[in-house]
Amino acid sequence: MQSENIGWEIAKVVMNPLHQAQVIPKNVSELIYDFMRAYPAEKSIQLHDFIKNQIGESLNDTSILNRIGLTQISGGLNSDWGIALLNLNTMLFPDDGNLWDSLGEGYLLLGDKENARLNFKKALELGQEKECHWCKNSQKKLILIQSNPNLN
Repeated sequence: MQSENIGWEIAKVVMNPLHQAQVIPKNVSELIYDFMRAYPAEKSIQLHDFIKNQIGESLNDTSILNRIGLTQISGGLNSDWGIALLNLNTMLFPDDGNLWDSLGEGYLLLGDKENARLNFKKALELGQEKECHWCKNSQKKLILIQSNPNLN
């Protein structure tokens, strides 16, 4: 059972006093935040093994690291961890152009135009032979970077 089901578990306890509540394990997002609180972003490479040890399987959902990474940057929370998570995602799933586009977005939000440009180009390279839902964004951002040298 995951933490999203805590309400159901509470209802079982309330409705049946003899019910033995189970320990509710944390979901992957909660584990990522726990790891972020415990370690500096430089340790991000160890996050994958930490998750695997906690839940018994590898990270296989690219959207989790993507969402948390972009939120850390766009929300002004912890940009070091944001970039680290986005980089880790591209390391774990190097053929996913959407992740390279997101990494470009992260760098662009931080004003690092050179790294943004490199990652948007990588995203476009990976989109050449696939249905590329991220290509329009990468192309648009490359034009923005090129046409606005003072962009921060």
